[in-house]
Order: sequence, then structure tokens, then C-alpha cells
Amino acid sequence: MLLGNSTTNITPFVTLFHWDLPQGLHDRYGGWLNKEEVVQDFAHYAKVCFERFGDRVKNWLTLNEPWCVAVLGYGRGVFAPGRSSDRVRSPDPVDPEAVHPLLRTGGDSRTEPWIVGHNLLLSHASAVKVYREQFKRTQKGEIGITLNGDYYMPYDDKPENVASAQHALDFHIGWFADPVYLGHYPEYMYEVLGDRMPKWTPEEIALVHGSSDFYGMNTYTTDLTKGGGDDEFQGNTIYTFTRPDGTDLGCQAHCGWLQAYAPGFRLLLNYLYKKYKMPIYVTENGFAVKDEDSLPVDQAVHDTDRINYFAGNLQALYEAINEDGVDVRSYFPWSFLDNFEWADGYGTRFGVTHVDYTTQKRTTKDSAKFIIKWFDDHLDTSSGPSDNSAEPVPVKSVAKEPPRKEQQNSTFKKFIRMLRGSSYSASNGQTVPKSKLNGQSSPTSGPYKPLVLHEERLANGVVKKGSSSGSTTPNHPGHCATCGQKLPLASGEPSPTLTVIETNGVEEDGANSKAVTVVEPSSSVLGQALILPRIVFSWSKAAFFIIFAPFLPKKQGLLLH
Repeated sequence: MLLGNSTTNITPFVTLFHWDLPQGLHDRYGGWLNKEEVVQDFAHYAKVCFERFGDRVKNWLTLNEPWCVAVLGYGRGVFAPGRSSDRVRSPDPVDPEAVHPLLRTGGDSRTEPWIVGHNLLLSHASAVKVYREQFKRTQKGEIGITLNGDYYMPYDDKPENVASAQHALDFHIGWFADPVYLGHYPEYMYEVLGDRMPKWTPEEIALVHGSSDFYGMNTYTTDLTKGGGDDEFQGNTIYTFTRPDGTDLGCQAHCGWLQAYAPGFRLLLNYLYKKYKMPIYVTENGFAVKDEDSLPVDQAVHDTDRINYFAGNLQALYEAINEDGVDVRSYFPWSFLDNFEWADGYGTRFGVTHVDYTTQKRTTKDSAKFIIKWFDDHLDTSSGPSDNSAEPVPVKSVAKEPPRKEQQNSTFKKFIRMLRGSSYSASNGQTVPKSKLNGQSSPTSGPYKPLVLHEERLANGVVKKGSSSGSTTPNHPGHCATCGQKLPLASGEPSPTLTVIETNGVEEDGANSKAVTVVEPSSSVLGQALILPRIVFSWSKAAFFIIFAPFLPKKQGLLLH
């Protein structure tokens, strides 16, 4: 696809590393454990990619979810290379003298994850340095990192539980985000880990700080948190989906670590934007319907729980952009197709398209139709396609004061026009036309209880606006095969109808628009199968995110991951 000509209208988002370190590098020098070797190798690999593909790729992601690499690969041992202190899961090598000195045990969960995390950040920043110094001026692209992290809210208003929410955020998000955007590790991590937490040299932190043009955000759920836990990877907090009154936050997914709770998505968007002050690319967000793999295809395609999830999260996204002024520049639902879900294998299905793994037949699910209809119902698409040849707009600093209503509306329209390929660039001299959002109720209710921004009403009290929020997991036997977290028990609950507030159109400054071209539909039988206009593939090895729109009208455009 990257070799296609301009008629393909492909806009690639390329991820350089998605958990696929070559086995040879792990065996030769210990992989991510060896700072001196792996940082140089990753920078060289990135340079090769920039040289080969940079004329067509303007959106680079260095690493996908480094937390998962460090914790699940070197702490819990459930992802490659499967290292941990658990000698049942991670046995010592038969002949320790035959392997690299860093690999002479099966792993050490107390030290290796923090070393690996440090080296991942240095590798990311080294690749960014190469791009900015040698390629950005001529290729005119953007480069950054994508971090996973869910939202965490206190279980109740007890001081230890309120504090636990921020502790969970520090260990899950701040571990990687704080050095990149703020220039230091969270202080709480040093309190917990002491000398086991690596320290930055002046040269290292100068390299890492500021090494992302945006915030790449992978998120799926929200947890409640309690203090008093003993799991360092969770910041010594306890996660749970169950409120003090015994109800659950939302609908339970097939994976034990995921429940639908759209207010948490909005809260997290606000938290990230206010703390790190960077534009946000939502690069993963989705839901796996419980026991969907056991259903015949004619039942599996009626995925009501997934529709409810996207109904809630799209509404939360709308409100975060249009009411809160959060600068969001992409939304990649996970995922376009059912696929191999790492340690979960093929049994967990996140796709909006059903895949028969035996025949490879693909069948559109109701959630795919819903996503398209949601955008079609809520957005005016009368403006034309953009000029895709325009230079990317540099990231602007974020104003500290909340934007005016007109600015908020404009921010949302810029986001939508980018998704639909209908934004204009100021460089082409055209006037950006006015646009309207249609004030309508979402046709499907979301699986969560209503929540006022920054305020969670609990049985034992109220966590007031502005207080810390976080997440928790109860003591529960076993860990999730995918994320390694302790599994909470949960069940679903209904929610009220979601309503979109009617918004009048305002004039938009084209200089702040980002162009993505979408073409008119071609006459192809594939159009019936590829009903989602921009399809983003995540190749398990090459880890390319590809967006294309050859088969559908431009008014149905959005980004799918």
C-alpha cells in the first residue's frame, strides 16, 4: 500500500514498534535490557524507515504501548519475551553460560520492567531526534509516541482511596508520559521503587523531554481504585469495577479488564489535555462483546453491547471537544476486523467486521453501520475535500484559559473535517465554509451511568470536582492473559439516552485545519464488504496503520484502527 500511487488516496499512520522485537536481537544482547545496544539499533532501524517511506508517510508513531512491553513482557511474563520472577512461567535457561549474561535467569519482575521502560523511552527519543534533525524539514511530517492508559477514579472519598487514583495514573500513564511531556518521572514512582527506578542523566532527559509532537492515546475502560494494594505495576492500588453500592460501572466485555464507562473516556481526555497540553490522537478504543466467539455469525453481527460502547464514547468525545475544548485530532476505533489478540488468541473479538477464521469470509457487524450513521447524523459534510498536498500544520501551544464557545465549536469541526477529509488548508488561499452539527439524540443508549465532569456520585459520599481520580482492582484470583492485571468481577447496566447539543456553525480558521483527502466511491463489489470508508490495518509484524477510502462517499469518512 505504501508503494501505491496518488490515486489510492492512502494516508498511512506508521508504527515503528508494536511489540515485535526480533528474536535475534534478544538472543544476541538481551534486547530491551541492553541500553547501549538497543537504543542505537532502534534509531538506525527508524532511520531506514524514514529514508524508505518518508516521502509518503507524514504520521509516525515510534512505539505502541511501551507499558505493555515492560510490564507484560518483563514483569508478568505473559507477552514476549515472557520474562518474570515466576519460575513456572519463566524458567531459568538450561545452560546459563550459553546465553547472554543479561539472560541467565528467567527474569526479575522487581527490576527488569523499570530498566526496559527507561530504555524504551531512550529508543523512542533517539528515533525522534533522527527524524527531526535529518528528515522533518524536507518530509514535513509529525512523529510521536502512543501510550496505553485507562482512567482511574477513587472508590469513595476516603483520603487513601482518593490518593490511590493518582497513584494508579502515575504508574500506568505518568511513567512514560511525564518524562516525554514534563521532563521527569512521577515522584510517587521513586517513593515506591527507590533505587530500582532508573535515574535520568542530564543528557538523557534533555533527549526525552519534548520528544513527541502529540499525545498518542490508547484507552479502553475506567477502574475504581482503593489504596492498600501490593501490586507495584498498579501503583500499589487495588482495581475494581464495583461501586460501594454493589453496582458495576458498566457493561462487562469478554475480557475481564474491560467494562464500558464513557464518562471515564471524557474525563481521561480532559486529564491528559490539561496535564500535558498537547493535541491528542486517539489511536485505539474499542470493545470485545462477551462470548461473541461462541455465537454463529448471524447472531454475532448484532453486537448491541459494542454499539452501546461506541455510542457512549463518541458522545463523550463530542463533549470533550465541543464543550471542554480538548484538541483531539483523530479517533481510531479498535478494530476494523476481528483479529489475533496477542495472548488471548482469536477467541476475543474486537472487530466491527466479523471474520470467519477458517474461510476468511468477512461480514459487517451492526456496530460498523452504527459508527458510520453516528457521524452521518451528527455532522454536516457539505464542504469539499481538502488539498492533501498542503504542508502539515505545526503543533501550536495550548492556551491556559478555557476556549470560548466559538473556539470549541471550531475545534470540533476541525477534528471532524480531518476525519472526513473535508478540511481546507490556509496555504491554498480558500475560505473555509461554515458547518453545522445536527442536534440529535443518539439512537442507542450507552452502557454507563451519567456523570458530571470531574464529579462521581458514590454511595458513601461525593468526590468533588477537581479531585484526583483513579482506578482499582479487587483481590481476584488470576490475571488477564492480555494485560496481566488482576481481574475484577462485573456485570452490565443500562444508561439513559445520549443527547447531542445543537451547535451553530462558526467560521473556521483554515490554518488550523489538517488535510486528509477522501475520494468518491468507485464501483466495486468490495464496497459492500468494506462499508467503513477509512480502514486502518495494524499489521502484527510491520505494524503499519493504513487509512484509505476508495469505496464509499466522503461524507461517511472516519478513522478506524
